[in-house]
This record gives sequence, C-alpha cells and structure tokens, in this order.
Amino acid sequence: ELAGRYGLDGIWVDGDCWAVACDYDPRTIAAFEKATGIDLKGAPPKSNDDPHFDEFRDYFRNLYRAYLNRYVDAVHAKHPKFKIASNWAYSLYRPEDVDSNVDFLTGDIAGLDSFCSARLAGRLNARNALPWDLMGWGFRTDWRVKNGGSVPKHPVQLMQEAAGILMLGGGFQVYIPQNRDGSPKMDWIRALKPVAD
Repeated sequence: ELAGRYGLDGIWVDGDCWAVACDYDPRTIAAFEKATGIDLKGAPPKSNDDPHFDEFRDYFRNLYRAYLNRYVDAVHAKHPKFKIASNWAYSLYRPEDVDSNVDFLTGDIAGLDSFCSARLAGRLNARNALPWDLMGWGFRTDWRVKNGGSVPKHPVQLMQEAAGILMLGGGFQVYIPQNRDGSPKMDWIRALKPVAD
C-alpha cells in the first residue's frame, strides 16, 4: 500500500527484531514440538537453566527470520525499487550476517550513553556491505517519570553522536518527538541548526 498507492520510496520498520520473544501459547508449543521432535512434557523452558531452552529460543529466532524474508521478498516482488530496513536487524540487537534482502541497515540511538551506543552500532553496521544509518534521539528521557520526562539533547551531544556514526561511513538523522497534538516541536528543531551546520 505504501509503495503502490502512496508512492513512497521505502520504509524503516520499527519494533521488529528487537521485539521477538518466546511464545508460550499451547498451540505454539505444540508447533515447536512437532517441528523439532522435542517433547517438552508440558514444561516449556523459560530460562537458560531449563532443558531445551536454546532450541526453544532459536525456534522463535528462525520464525522471525522467515517472517522478515517473507515480507521483504513479497514487497520487492511487486515494487523492486522500494527500500526496506528492519530496525536493528544485523546490528546491535541482532548482530548476525545479513540473510534477507533488506536494502539498508538502521537503528535508533536512545538517550542514554548514546555516543558509546552509536560507536558500537556503527561498527556492527559497517561490517556489512549494505548502506546504513543510525537515528539519534534528539532528547533524553527519565524513564522513572510518568510520560518519560523528555528534555532536548544539547547540540554538542548530537554532534558527538553524529561523528561516531559518520566516521564509520553511516548516515545520521535526528528524531524529534512531536507535540501531543501532532505538531512539530519547532523550538527543538531550530536548536538543531548547529548540528546541521
């Protein structure tokens, strides 16, 4: 729909690989047992200490891989020039070799320890042959405060994040959250001029 009806040139899929978790629904457990031949005897593994935890966890990783390949290939079959990235795939949250037809790599650098995160994620992305970028959050958040308690990052902090990414060959952009009514935070955006310069 985005490629065909609206003519967009690509998507940045968020909440994808880093949201994968084991599923303890009885139907899923039965599917695992059938696919692997492992009888969990009514006690699905929930930690490293439980028998077959590695196999159980890897089962869901493989389901994610199949899911990613399925939607990337399906969209490319109809819209071959449409660019697709899965946030953090093949990088910080899934540091594996690229095994799908994604077009670029990406991730978003949260507000805490962001320079070190940018350098590590940048190194993981740079080892692949695909183009890549990282998005810096333009704010810091105190997760202990209701609704996040976000405050804008100083432009120098964003410049440091950008340097850690650009020096490794990646692209950089800044995410600024919108106001509750959906309008842009123009004061935050205007404060980014030194970063752009």
